[in-house]
Amino acid sequence: MWLTLIYSCISGAALLYALYRWVIPTAVQYHGGLALIWHDVIVERMLDTLTQSTRPQRLLNAVQKNATRGDPRSVVKAIDDFCRHKEWAMNVGDEKGCILDSVVSEINPAAVLELGTYCGYSTVRIARLLPPHAKLITLEFNPDFAAIAQ
Repeated sequence: MWLTLIYSCISGAALLYALYRWVIPTAVQYHGGLALIWHDVIVERMLDTLTQSTRPQRLLNAVQKNATRGDPRSVVKAIDDFCRHKEWAMNVGDEKGCILDSVVSEINPAAVLELGTYCGYSTVRIARLLPPHAKLITLEFNPDFAAIAQ
């Protein structure tokens, strides 16, 4: 009886490991819809449950832990590091961020309107390049995202 139970547990663990390591990643690689379901539904909910926090909250904690207060470059770097090494997040990222930086520097606007900010990544990238008296207005519909960005 105990031997059967132990074998069942080991077999179940081996099956879950095979699914997690090979079957699911292979399926996700070849089907975009499965990738969205896997990452946004399964993995995201598991992490939220295990950590008792949302991805934006985890990102904010990483910024508070790794960035220097008042240094926008360190904030951008902390978010880039979090997204590259910990969890994917819906932000511009460092590659497209360089394009955004060059556009802002080239135009040198007196006012910027940002529609949607998620966690404030592009807001920080834009704000650090604006002239001293320029205005940056950001509108975010989701109050949780707005609180994280602020």
